[in-house]
Amino acid sequence: MTVLMVNPTPHTRPLRNHGTPRTPRDQDTRTPGKTGSQACRSHPRGTRQAGEQVSWQVELKVRPGKLNNFRRLTREMTDSTRVERGVLTYERFVSVDGTEVHVYERYADSAAAVSHLRNFGRKFNRRFVRMVERKRFTVYGVPSDELRGVLDGFGATYLAPFGGF
Repeated sequence: MTVLMVNPTPHTRPLRNHGTPRTPRDQDTRTPGKTGSQACRSHPRGTRQAGEQVSWQVELKVRPGKLNNFRRLTREMTDSTRVERGVLTYERFVSVDGTEVHVYERYADSAAAVSHLRNFGRKFNRRFVRMVERKRFTVYGVPSDELRGVLDGFGATYLAPFGGF
């Protein structure tokens, strides 16, 4: 599938390696067939590291006849999100035929992600769900319990860090 970037902006923030030491993760953090809070437990409850980045990719199906309205909503969401604290990456990509949109968002920490989701819910969710359907919601990193509580409502699947830099 070929994708085109929706509303690319020169203000996209570059990826940064903050040099934060990672904690060893020698457990298998995935539970096959599980989603939500039971899917990933790399840290016992209450011991997750507070400053860790979290990101997600969301696959959306655009409802018939809604692409142009969704483009306008995307511009509005981008403008609103640009001023939020802790948003590191906020990108949208659309298939050539306009039926599928992939979302990639990255946050400095779980608190920034929770704040963004609260703003999104207040300002955009009602219109958003009339234009697109969430097909898949994959979370990368180790979200706080509070963030998991919000993301579980989207049927999120969690993937904890396994290696890399």
